[in-house]
Amino acid sequence: MAKYEILIKAVTVQHLSYGEVAARYGVSKMLVHKLHHRWLTEGDAAFEPLSRRPQTTPNRTAVPTRERVIALRDELIGNGMDAGADTIAEHLAREGIHRRTPHRIHPRPHQELPTQKRLNPRKPGVQPFTMS
Repeated sequence: MAKYEILIKAVTVQHLSYGEVAARYGVSKMLVHKLHHRWLTEGDAAFEPLSRRPQTTPNRTAVPTRERVIALRDELIGNGMDAGADTIAEHLAREGIHRRTPHRIHPRPHQELPTQKRLNPRKPGVQPFTMS
């Protein structure tokens, strides 16, 4: 038996109060109350825990904006230019797209971005300075 089912049956079958069930099983009275009322409205579906997945994602980037960023990234790579998020942000600023948007859109899994040279690569064999 699921834990929720035990709690609900303790209230309905054994006729225990919410406080007694909460004390006996180490849960809050509010949980017992919510489960009991959920069982009254939903029936046996109340025995299973509800999904914790959010119903909406308000911060998700709109599909047309996402497609525009990916198309611009493909275009820049095709022209041999830098296709980093900062460069894309500069191009899209003229279109009214916020500068942080390209940073949140990752490349497609099959798309490889060209690697960029480091500005100050360490010379092989040279150890970084450490204080002794």
